Amino acid sequence: MSYGRRSARKAVKVQEVQSAVLYARVSTKEQEQEGYSLDAQLGLLRRYAQDRGLQVIAEFVEAETAKEAGRSEFQQMLSLVRSKRVSAILCEKIDRLYRNLSDRVKVGELAVALHFVKEGTILTPSSKSHEKFIHDIKLVVAKNYIDNLSEETRKGMEEKARQGIWPSYAPYGYINVVSGAKRTIRLDKSLAPKIKRLFVAYADEGLSLDSVRRLAIEIGLRSRNGNRIHKSGIAQILSNPIYCGLIQWNRHVYVGSHEPVVSKELFEKVQDVMHGRNRNKTGFGVLEFTYKGMLTCAHCGCAITAEMKKGKYVYYHCTGRKGRCPGQKCIEEEQVTTQISNKLRGLRIDPEILEMLRRALLESLTEERAFHVDQRESLEAECKSLEAKLEALYIDKLNGQVPLSAYDKLKAKWELELDQGQLLLSNLGKAQSSYFELGVSLLELGSNCHSRFEKANSKEKRELLKVLCSNSLYDGRYVQLSLQEPFKSMLETCEKNGENREIENWLPAKDSNLD
Repeated sequence: MSYGRRSARKAVKVQEVQSAVLYARVSTKEQEQEGYSLDAQLGLLRRYAQDRGLQVIAEFVEAETAKEAGRSEFQQMLSLVRSKRVSAILCEKIDRLYRNLSDRVKVGELAVALHFVKEGTILTPSSKSHEKFIHDIKLVVAKNYIDNLSEETRKGMEEKARQGIWPSYAPYGYINVVSGAKRTIRLDKSLAPKIKRLFVAYADEGLSLDSVRRLAIEIGLRSRNGNRIHKSGIAQILSNPIYCGLIQWNRHVYVGSHEPVVSKELFEKVQDVMHGRNRNKTGFGVLEFTYKGMLTCAHCGCAITAEMKKGKYVYYHCTGRKGRCPGQKCIEEEQVTTQISNKLRGLRIDPEILEMLRRALLESLTEERAFHVDQRESLEAECKSLEAKLEALYIDKLNGQVPLSAYDKLKAKWELELDQGQLLLSNLGKAQSSYFELGVSLLELGSNCHSRFEKANSKEKRELLKVLCSNSLYDGRYVQLSLQEPFKSMLETCEKNGENREIENWLPAKDSNLD
């Protein structure tokens, strides 16, 4: 009997001990070097684990942006959780753990509890559907926030290009400089004559790309890393309109304010030689098919392409680049539209549920405002760091501690980074469309997307499906529509509950703290 009691006590003890891993992340390596927020995150998570009796078996610390692919610490954490019995992942906030739907899926497959400490949220595999749904709404909103901020930054860079100012790092043969209150580019006097020599050799002397590459090596041209320039690099130089005074940015061409390396006549002559008489006329008369580029073959993974037959019928089929496959069977565009429409017909939210979710989003607005504050503080810290670096670099130059060539390169690099950081800050307010408003708009989109799709023209259908779907497939007969979150969860809930779905399935559980 005593042996049995000891075994029972031991079993209870093992059951009570729950293991957890901590995950902390900052947005840039500069923040990590300055200790900007990692210590605060780890301290918060350690105290949280101790207060709740969680045994921390590993800590993972990341110092890079969540938008970059292949985060090493994040991947190591996933591997550890898969290989060991881990009960929970502790993280400061949702945006610290992941900011894209791919990460959400990977973490969701682990079947562990997710503790977002600052937000006071615990999400488990057994959480009610409304909790998972709100969680996914927040994730989509966070992703949209990043996309909005990036879009505003792209707009700012596009506006610079429209004004004739090169908006990014200087192309090969130019350097970034400050002209008045603006940052622009000017010729690198040591490289510009050599680059012009390549244009002349290719257009007037009849040299091939291989011969021009050998010439570049002979006259001392090297890549930015000091390596020999490849043939592809020569082709890029000879086809870049920046060298004749034009700025090509986002498929638009603007007249630049910078000094050209070659004349427009010489540049055009090079293009004529490079492309021959059958120059590519892309951009004119190109057919825009509604679903082209939006479907993948379910059999071989190749792209699904479109073609027009008899001048008016559009068909879709697999490109067959990996050999003949069942996906090469054609399907009319009208059938694709019908199949997608039928799938979206099941996606709907009752008005009562929509109102309940709207209230839940409104209650979480405080968290989202804190997210905006963190973003601004992070950007301000980065800008201050760059300003300090530039000041220290100037002092080192005065003291003769840094060569002039190195000073010019570092100064141009950090000034451009500062310029882009300040641009992000100025656009932060524009990107901060209310999380609440965006969340509600996503819910409303999910509740009426079928009718919107039915009424939309070709362009509007594409834009709508970009929001709703990703990685959709065609198997030779049917389109397998793959909805993104939160629309996937919405559809699954609707299909599970059917026409008699009950609002109780979406409502929050009774708060255990009130018992």
